[in-house]
Amino acid sequence: MWVCKIKNLPHQLIVVDPAKGETRKGEFPQKFLARTIPAIDDNGHLLFESSAILIYLAEKYQWTDLYPNDVVIRSKINQYLHWHHHNSRMMSKFVFRPKLWQALGLPATLPSKEDDKTVIGVLKMLDLWLKDSKYLVGNELTLADFACICEFDQLYELKLMDLTTYPNLWRWIEDMKKVPYYEEAHSTLRKLSILFQKSKL
Repeated sequence: MWVCKIKNLPHQLIVVDPAKGETRKGEFPQKFLARTIPAIDDNGHLLFESSAILIYLAEKYQWTDLYPNDVVIRSKINQYLHWHHHNSRMMSKFVFRPKLWQALGLPATLPSKEDDKTVIGVLKMLDLWLKDSKYLVGNELTLADFACICEFDQLYELKLMDLTTYPNLWRWIEDMKKVPYYEEAHSTLRKLSILFQKSKL
């Protein structure tokens, strides 16, 4: 939604709540076999997986600033997007999701020591990744940055982890917060923050 807003791409946002089982009932599982969000229905073209959606939209609407035609730059973006699935995404799996389930009063599987090591390894890797460039692929925003930030905005907005100990990563986060429409795109996290605070009382 954030990139669509930046690009002024008309779209309709439909909220689907996995915690309420809404990805497993009605027409959603019939349309999207993975039963995951985000997912899009573009005039009958059904697509799930965030990276696939970003690439599809970038290619369809020629967002060459975010997904350049240069094959070398594009390969670096794709490199991150593939790495993302089993690395950055662990922030949601091992940190955000268990805390969210607890806040909602649902059964939650707490991360193991090995899971914690995985999280720290990802944070160290990204901090090193950002050592010599402003963004993940050079000094210009790309799809890689938008894919990545969604795993980390949850952590700092909800105060789940102290990311300031990773200076390059934290500097990048601060830069991403300056991108247009950041506040609007993250309004749901503000509501979640209230829920998290109540769950700690």
